[in-house]
Amino acid sequence: MFEVLKKIETLLRQQFKSRIKTFVIGDPSLVAESSLPCIAIVPVSSSTNIADVSRDLVTYTVEIILMMNAKNEIAGKTNQTVGTEFLAETMEKVDSSGKLDENTISSVVRKNLRIEKNLEIENVSTIEYGVELRGEQLFTREARLRLNIMRINTRS
Repeated sequence: MFEVLKKIETLLRQQFKSRIKTFVIGDPSLVAESSLPCIAIVPVSSSTNIADVSRDLVTYTVEIILMMNAKNEIAGKTNQTVGTEFLAETMEKVDSSGKLDENTISSVVRKNLRIEKNLEIENVSTIEYGVELRGEQLFTREARLRLNIMRINTRS
């Protein structure tokens, strides 16, 4: 699973390193305010099914969490995209015809459905938006994208 998380982190880092301050693997309960916005690549589950007498089908469920400081939205900073707009546009912005913008997390995922030979994104399920308390005082606005990634392993 960790190898899969690292590969997704690399894809996202290449696209968003100029706009996102921090990339982490795992869901951090504590995030420094100075580390936001942040993308976390989080393992949710893995399951193994028997494909045939010599192979297993492994499905990894992974969540990509985009988080920003909710205080930015409250402060109402001018000339800066904040809050829900920042999350929605970074996660899933589309143009007037409905075409997905290339500078979104959803676009990076869709362009890389085949991560490598024998490792593919099988399904992009839901995107959820919300607010989380991280630590004792830091509220973050977050968008969460859930993926299912499939690998066929040959048994020895």
